[in-house]
Amino acid sequence: MAVVPIASAYRADDWGPNYGYANDFSNDAYNAAVQQSNMGYGAYYDSNVPASSAWSNLPSDQVFSFNGHGNSGGIVFYDNSRIYANNPSDQKSISKLTSGQINDLALAVFVNCNSGSGGSNLLSTTVNRGGDAAVGFTGEITKFQADYWTQRFWYRLNQYSTIQDAAYYAKVDTLNTYWYLGSGGIDTVTWQGPGVSNTIKPARAGS
Repeated sequence: MAVVPIASAYRADDWGPNYGYANDFSNDAYNAAVQQSNMGYGAYYDSNVPASSAWSNLPSDQVFSFNGHGNSGGIVFYDNSRIYANNPSDQKSISKLTSGQINDLALAVFVNCNSGSGGSNLLSTTVNRGGDAAVGFTGEITKFQADYWTQRFWYRLNQYSTIQDAAYYAKVDTLNTYWYLGSGGIDTVTWQGPGVSNTIKPARAGS
């Protein structure tokens, strides 16, 4: 696992799987970790870990972010292993977290297709299990625009934006910069949770 060096009581984990060919999301994870380090988090990032590694770290995270493939029901790691929103037959299911396990999670970000669509999706399940805030998308997103949105989102959080403002204005930045390519689904950004009006700089835990 790669580490952006900083001594901090607050932990951020960033996952950007490298699926091969043009499907490498590792730079998204690295860029997020750099910005989080500047905010005061002990930031970790990796591209080639199975879902079980990310899952085992989740209860210790103050910030969790994922860039890659998935849908409303789960996220897919490089080896096709998954973390699910609500899958009764798999222990790596956010819905199976018990009360208090992720109460310290201030923010979860799911930059994958349809992460916030439907009822029991990644965002709503994370918030229902104790996460303060979750950000994602209700539609299909294109990697190029999603990469840029990710850069702008973490940059704006590092500039003391609230979570909802960072998500919204990262969308505006992307649409204004790449208007000639279309929205790439970035206009479907959404957020949930009581903490969306919070900043995450300086580093903090969930409540």
